[in-house]
Amino acid sequence: MAALQLTLFGTFEARLESGRAITFPRKKAEALLAYLALRPGQMHARDTLAALLWGDASDERARHSLRQALVALRRGLSRAAAGCLVEENDTVGVHPAAVDVDVAAFERLAADGTPDALERAAVLYRGALLEGISIDESSFEDWLRTERERLGELAVEVLAKLLGHHVRADAIEPAMRIGLRLLALDPAQEPVHRTLMKLYAQQGRRGAALRQYETCVRVLERELGLEPEAETRRLYRELLQTPPRGADRAHERQPTASVSEPQTRLVGRLTELATLRERLAEAWQSRGAIGIIQGEAGIGKTRLIDALVREASDGGGHVLVGRGYESEQVLPLGPWVNAFRNGVVPDLLEELEPTWRAELGRLFPELGAADREPTAGEDYVRLFEAVTRAVQHLASRRRLLVVLEDLHWADEMTLRLLAFLGRRIADSPVLIVGSIRIEETVDAPILRRTLAQLAHQARFFSATLGPLSHAETLAFVQALARAGTEAAAVQRLADRVWRASEGNPFMIVEAMQMLRGAEIDAAGDLLTPPRVRELIAARLDRLSERGRRLVGVGSVIGREFDFALLERAAELGAGDTAEGVEELVGRRILHVVGERLDFTHEQTREVAYAALLAPYRKRLHEATAQALEALHGSDAASHALSLGRHYYASERWQAAHRNLAQAGKSAASRSAHREAAACFEHAIDALRHLPRSSQLVEQIIDLCFDIRQSCVPLGDHARALAYLRIAEEEAEAIGDRTRLGWAYTYRAHGLYIAGDSRGAIDAGQRSLAVAEALADPDLLESANVYRGQVAHWVGDYRHAAELLRRNVTALEPELRRRGLASRHFVGTRTYVAWCLAELGEFSEALARTEEAIATAAAADDAYWLVYACSGAGLVHLRRGAFDEARSVAERAVALCSGRDFTVLWTMPAAILGLAYARIARFAEAIPLLERAAELASTLGAPVLNFLAEARLLSGRPDEAAAVATRARELSAQREEHGWEAWASWVLGEIAATRSDISSADDAYRRALTAASALGMRPLVAHCHLGLGRLHRGAGKQAQATEHLGAASAMFREMSMSWWVAETERDRAPGVE
Repeated sequence: MAALQLTLFGTFEARLESGRAITFPRKKAEALLAYLALRPGQMHARDTLAALLWGDASDERARHSLRQALVALRRGLSRAAAGCLVEENDTVGVHPAAVDVDVAAFERLAADGTPDALERAAVLYRGALLEGISIDESSFEDWLRTERERLGELAVEVLAKLLGHHVRADAIEPAMRIGLRLLALDPAQEPVHRTLMKLYAQQGRRGAALRQYETCVRVLERELGLEPEAETRRLYRELLQTPPRGADRAHERQPTASVSEPQTRLVGRLTELATLRERLAEAWQSRGAIGIIQGEAGIGKTRLIDALVREASDGGGHVLVGRGYESEQVLPLGPWVNAFRNGVVPDLLEELEPTWRAELGRLFPELGAADREPTAGEDYVRLFEAVTRAVQHLASRRRLLVVLEDLHWADEMTLRLLAFLGRRIADSPVLIVGSIRIEETVDAPILRRTLAQLAHQARFFSATLGPLSHAETLAFVQALARAGTEAAAVQRLADRVWRASEGNPFMIVEAMQMLRGAEIDAAGDLLTPPRVRELIAARLDRLSERGRRLVGVGSVIGREFDFALLERAAELGAGDTAEGVEELVGRRILHVVGERLDFTHEQTREVAYAALLAPYRKRLHEATAQALEALHGSDAASHALSLGRHYYASERWQAAHRNLAQAGKSAASRSAHREAAACFEHAIDALRHLPRSSQLVEQIIDLCFDIRQSCVPLGDHARALAYLRIAEEEAEAIGDRTRLGWAYTYRAHGLYIAGDSRGAIDAGQRSLAVAEALADPDLLESANVYRGQVAHWVGDYRHAAELLRRNVTALEPELRRRGLASRHFVGTRTYVAWCLAELGEFSEALARTEEAIATAAAADDAYWLVYACSGAGLVHLRRGAFDEARSVAERAVALCSGRDFTVLWTMPAAILGLAYARIARFAEAIPLLERAAELASTLGAPVLNFLAEARLLSGRPDEAAAVATRARELSAQREEHGWEAWASWVLGEIAATRSDISSADDAYRRALTAASALGMRPLVAHCHLGLGRLHRGAGKQAQATEHLGAASAMFREMSMSWWVAETERDRAPGVE
């Protein structure tokens, strides 16, 4: 081995035979050694070397500097390698046997020309000659430039020969690697672009082949001002018309995932990119996080994220990319489906636990259907959990980056899942990054709420992109300008582009596209920002007629689309469509995303769609729908939303109704209720355009019920009631008694939730009359439940218990006899238990809650289990079993965690809060009750009563009084007589604490009178206990003895042992 090894390709590097790296104090010493070593054994005159490196110095000074440089080299080389330098008279060189130089070896191997030699030569060429060495000497720079070009051309020749060898040997992966290296050296090598397209196609990576063509188009236009050759364009059209090969899709997962294909290097976002890199590195250390990139349209969000995507992929990470579409905001989890389907489902989820894989079947039929139909209220939670498990599974195999573009157009479920995941990926190597248009958030309350929730998570981050500066705009224009454009002309153009775009990158690109082929100095004034749509429209007008037709069809499709769909909808034929797409890709109107086509920017699609005349737009929507059905055949149901949207826009009302109703049911099954309701509303509107018939009206009524079903979990009671009124009127109009009965029943429930007790009672009576007339046990059961709820709420506990007991004893057996399931098994028992608790019938109440809990637990139904546990908690609370109440309420609250059971949560939370207060855990009790009070709607009065009682127990009577007064006023307003009685009792307790004997006595007696009338025996006993204590304190012993004795007897009869003990302490000897 030679004493010295020199690396001149790429960064200069010198190593001794031992492997130790050596450095030199002066750059010119390195440059001198490199110059000498490039031709080992060749001697160079000292005068030549001095002029090369010190040309501006005098001859004497230059020779002196050369001597110093040689001394520095000898010192740096040390004794072992000092013999490398050879000095003979007035010449200097290096000994060829003492030095190994990569350049010399590269040239020898290139001359050899065998495949093995070419492979080794390719490895040696690590970069341009002496990268990083910059000597301010024109002679040296001229020499270096010449040598770099010579060796670069030789490297291209070596790689080209090697590429040919690999292609002939059918070694696809090595050939692709060499092809990419060739293009890095000479991007304008069109035959290499073409070879890579063929290689990608051989691998089944059709999308990568199509993207390679896009790169070729841009490079040739920018570098040479040329279009691709006919052979390249013909290959592109053939690839477009080749259907994707499903069996080979796995190959598409290997290359870099990409949000968009970059047209230039990233300009002006170095700080933001550095932040994203740091966040990615941190997240990939199993510290998962979520980030949001915000900015106005065209500000560069996608380009910034794409830079991160490429770095993540190059760093060995797995990248998933999904996107929201304005036309698909009612598609549940659309961006997630998009991200997962492109490279994850089904292959990469094969090892996922079968339970969660089956649950994901609700999103991806190819995984197999979910093993059960979920219940309202908890269905989406299992789906969220399944997606979370899938994300964690993927991250366990390979560090993961998930990109969700255009979240301002995402459906509600996508946003809720984002917040859900934020709490679950903290220990996984996952980074989720989304993009949002700031201007779209104004009318997006759910998005704003999601961002607010994410902001409270420790590792959440966000960045807002502003416009590019003037200097950055200049750099961007320089990158976009055609190679060879004079610097002064580019500067003038950049100034005008800056004024027009105000630094918006999209507008900069559009302005430069508009000027393609025009003389820069003759371009005149550019368009101003408010007229960017006109600028885009002008670009579209320059397209061929075929190109404009395809743009119109693509804008109607409204999202990424397959070539086959575009071809069928445009009705042009495969060849014409391929040529048209070629034109649109060349003009940067369309680009390839995965294996599909999409607009390069959403604004381009918007302008194209707005330009379509209404009749033509309508016809294109119909053609698109028919194309979808033809392409997907039996799988058309999975495209119900798109079909419904297109048929609706084309006024094909029957088909619109059919598909929109199906899309709504699919959304509802995933708990995407906001999206479901929107689909159902459009389906109703479609039906109203058809000739009226009884069957059509029945469909309208059923859709009204569907809307009501989705509005309940949304808390949109006014909307639900409005559609129930429509259903009622339509059922009466066609004489459909069954549907009329259900309209009344649902209306009773809706009015009860809205706080209209009188209206709910009236609707309940109507539903009962219809149900009894029809002898329909299913309708009767629901009518009894909703009537029982209202009766309970207004304090008619005996009647409510009677109605609900009827379900248990008569209707449930009848339903079983007819082979029908009970809809309200758990709800019936929970409400009857509450009523019985207020009446003091605790034994039966506890038995019913045990049945409810057992049934809900056996069904693994979280929603109804929370309900049943809340019922048991209130029963225990009323009888004074505070530890039992705490235990069962804690179980219910825990079940709500991680689920969007916000409204449902208020019930167990309020019960738990009062239970905590009764065992003096005030620090936990008060915040819990305050939060429940904020969220309570129907539960307003009871939650306020509990909060007032807890504040009193914690020694805050003034605050308690304000809350209790509000509770009494609210319950009186709603005619909730039982809660009003409890509020009066709490006010009595507060007044007694303040020693306000008169007010306390009045409040207790008001509560006692109401409780006695309603049969509320526990409250009656509490009123006697309060009055007894009050009289004892006032020295009225006889009255005290009477009330305390009554309280003790009642508590004993009801087995309220804790309260018995409390009462007996007040009756202790010496008190009477």
